[in-house]
This record gives sequence, structure tokens and C-alpha cells, in this order.
Amino acid sequence: MILPWQATCMQIVTRIVNKAATRDEAMAIVNKSLDRWIELITGSARGTELKRVLLFPEFALTGFPLWESA
Repeated sequence: MILPWQATCMQIVTRIVNKAATRDEAMAIVNKSLDRWIELITGSARGTELKRVLLFPEFALTGFPLWESA
């Protein structure tokens, strides 16, 4: 028997790291975004016993790479 589950697509504000001057500055931006993600994940888990799949957009933590190298 397959138990019920729910998928949720999360729409978020992406804070891009392209203009960060240093790695530390870029990581501060990413960490601020992660703090918000944790709030969203915690809030979405309330009131349900369903197994959940949360989907976030591609490049949502950093923004799309423009001129950065791999």
C-alpha cells in the first residue's frame, strides 16, 4: 500500500550572489536565504501527517550564473 503524500512547489525571492565581492559576502547572502527556507519548510510541515516533497526553483539560493566560472 502506498501512503498518501503531498508535493509543494515553493515560490521564493532569490537573492543573487553575482554582485558579491567575496566568498564570505556570497555565503552571507546564501545563509540569509536558507534562514527563510527553514521558516517556509517549518511552516509547511504544521498540521499534516502526510509525507511531503518540497520543490524549490533551480538556482534559487544563488541566482543564475552570469559571468562566474565553475
